[in-house]
Amino acid sequence: MAMLVMAMMIMTLVVMVVVVMMVVIMMMVMMMVMMVVVMVVMMVVMVVVVMMVVMVVVVMMMVMMMVMMVVVMMVVIMMMVTMVVTMVVVMVVMMVVVMVVMMVTQKLWGAQQPMAARMDGSKVPSASMTRLMRSRTASGSSVTSLEGARSRSHTSEGARLDIVPNSGGTGSSAGPNSTEVSC
Repeated sequence: MAMLVMAMMIMTLVVMVVVVMMVVIMMMVMMMVMMVVVMVVMMVVMVVVVMMVVMVVVVMMMVMMMVMMVVVMMVVIMMMVTMVVTMVVVMVVMMVVVMVVMMVTQKLWGAQQPMAARMDGSKVPSASMTRLMRSRTASGSSVTSLEGARSRSHTSEGARLDIVPNSGGTGSSAGPNSTEVSC
């Protein structure tokens, strides 16, 4: 009987060891499952964080691209405005220069040429034409000597152009009707 008790005790001990080992194995499996779950959760969290970071980076990049586009658009608009302002300034300066040239020309020609000659669009005679007209007028009338003296006195005052009609002094058209131009 002592053997039987001893065998029962050994069996009980073996069963207890097996139960403890099973509990330990179960705990180890549970710990491993928990570790796997924790690792999976950590990986998911990391993926989400990375995705969020990537999304934030992508959003930041998109915002930066939009800001750059706005800056580029502003620069283009400023360049266009600058070009328009420059063109307007150049046009105004050109108009002022043209007006000044016209005023100076009018001052120079206005004192030397009668208003009727300017208004009818007649051309101003060239230097060779004035010499030709002078020579014709001098040979055609005796009044030209008096007119020539007067025109020579004007040339000493400066380079003035006088256009004086030659009427012959009597009002009749007996002599050649010409115009004297002297420089």
